[in-house]
Amino acid sequence: QVEDAISYEVRIYNNEIGLIKTYNIDNNHKSEINVSGLLSGIIYDFKVIAKGNGVTFQNSEPYSNSLTTLTQSIHNAPRIIFKFDDIKVKKGVCLSLPTIDYLANKRIKSSYGVIAVNCDTTSKATLLPYITALNDSNENLVEIWNHGFDHLKINSLSEFSGTGYDYQKKHFDDATKIVKKNLGVQMHSFGTPWNQSDTITNRVVSEDPEYKVFMCLPGQVKLSNQSNFILLDNFVNMEYDTGKPIYNYFVSNYNVNRYKYNDYMVVQGHPENWKLNSPEFIELTKIINFLKNQGCDFALPYDYYIDKTLLPPSNLGYKFDKSLTVKLTWQDNSVSEEVHRVERSSDMKNWSLRGVCNKDTMSFLDDSISVDTLSYYYRVSATNKNKSVYSPVIKVNLSDTNLFQLKSDDFKVRIYPNPCKNEINVIGSFPESDMVSCDIYNQLGKKEKSLFDGQIMLGDYNFKFNLNLSPGLYFCNFKTIKGIVVKKIIVSGN
Repeated sequence: QVEDAISYEVRIYNNEIGLIKTYNIDNNHKSEINVSGLLSGIIYDFKVIAKGNGVTFQNSEPYSNSLTTLTQSIHNAPRIIFKFDDIKVKKGVCLSLPTIDYLANKRIKSSYGVIAVNCDTTSKATLLPYITALNDSNENLVEIWNHGFDHLKINSLSEFSGTGYDYQKKHFDDATKIVKKNLGVQMHSFGTPWNQSDTITNRVVSEDPEYKVFMCLPGQVKLSNQSNFILLDNFVNMEYDTGKPIYNYFVSNYNVNRYKYNDYMVVQGHPENWKLNSPEFIELTKIINFLKNQGCDFALPYDYYIDKTLLPPSNLGYKFDKSLTVKLTWQDNSVSEEVHRVERSSDMKNWSLRGVCNKDTMSFLDDSISVDTLSYYYRVSATNKNKSVYSPVIKVNLSDTNLFQLKSDDFKVRIYPNPCKNEINVIGSFPESDMVSCDIYNQLGKKEKSLFDGQIMLGDYNFKFNLNLSPGLYFCNFKTIKGIVVKKIIVSGN
């Protein structure tokens, strides 16, 4: 409220194009409006201006001290990727378990970097319930990632910085093997101890095709032509010091970076230091509640990679021949799909799986075509884990004469009158004996009635049929051993 204000003007600005909307509100109106038509992912500024007695109250104007200028931004909150370091399991004891358990029960995705030599054979029994935990969308809640072999320094050199290729390669590979053996997990993401690495580390990670994510500090790693992974380096600190999360410190960092990192944020922590209900643990819970209130989604590193690199196939096309075979071809645009799935529908609503192809295969033969169906719809997905992205749908129209075109001396047919009221004459000429069926379909491909099904001898025939159909467009489907002919019929009614 502004003293002496008679009305208010609300202006909405798009940072790209300027003023886009204006709302005028009299002073008796409640100080609340509903704004529609805004797009997600776009930043908007809101300014509230008070007016009264011919004077506009705004910044640098009279009564400016009484004015509140409201500026807010509307956009999708960033995805949060929790990167929790230094996980150890010895003789069934894991000091990080309170955090792992809390987040899993809250259905919050989080990733944990294990130090391989500190995860013994009891690790699987201890962590398996969390590794296999799923949310309501059947997505994993936990990812285990490679945090090195032993986390030790040699002559002040960290495990993956300045230690040479052979040393780094062995530590990286041995960590992968131990975790696979003791936890039954193939890791896909990597982060170095102390966030220290060099160009050799880049090479080592690139040589293992299973690894797709490198989590690092901003500017720490430079991608090369040989890099087959993505970088996750939008780091936002939650800990003022190692193992010491502080709510106010994190909120300040979040607000500073929320527009710069509007796609995702990597939030690092060290849960080995957070005992249940300790001050550190309570600070974590406050941070979680803050992020949920901001509308943030939570993601796993490898899932983020899939989301960014799983792209729908394009240029879906087909060829058709008289053997009732549809050959589909498409262009592959993904690098993270496991398979291509081919689906078919006759109504664009109910889809059935026709086949599963290797990710390197970009064609499929569908030989289960029925001429009783006028149209088929196809789509192809790139699929990985629980996610599929689909190509645009393509329609194969069996009523197209170029699909089943018979030679002129194979079969001649004519329908009259057309348009008709409900009675039609069908004149056909057959050069030889043949099995013939004649069916009527509506525009949705549903069979309305069968007019004839049987053997016809050589010669000319004139059939008369009473259709008894509602006015509209229909297709008369003549099928012989050699193919089909489709004729359009317009029923005009009585």
